[in-house]
Amino acid sequence: MKKTGLIIATLLTFSQAEFTRAESGIVTDSQTQLQWQDLYADNNVPRNYGDDAIDYCSSLDLDGTGWRLPNINELKSLLVDTQFAPSINEVFQSTVNDWYWSSSTRKIDSDYRWVVNFNSGAVSIRPRINNNYTSYIRCVR
Repeated sequence: MKKTGLIIATLLTFSQAEFTRAESGIVTDSQTQLQWQDLYADNNVPRNYGDDAIDYCSSLDLDGTGWRLPNINELKSLLVDTQFAPSINEVFQSTVNDWYWSSSTRKIDSDYRWVVNFNSGAVSIRPRINNNYTSYIRCVR
């Protein structure tokens, strides 16, 4: 019975995430205090290869530095399981309904990174370095 209560409490915690968007284009998760990029040059969300996405985030200067590519669990925390097309919280104004990179690699083959689709809510893997596989980028700090 204790395990069931813990699972329910955990599910409730994830479903109650609250986000606020600042004029700077930064969205803050009130539970985790993570700050998410939601402002892009010329309103173009960058699309790149897996390893280049890490470089993009580490060089980002949006109201300060310290940005990085999120891990898969952080990225999945933006999904809203009761929404579809888009399946991301509506506070995010600059989202392409497509695949986004995470920094997490596949445990059995580090040539692949985990990705999240903000159209369908799907989670999958893509090759880190392959000219045929690019995904969008949303940085976190």
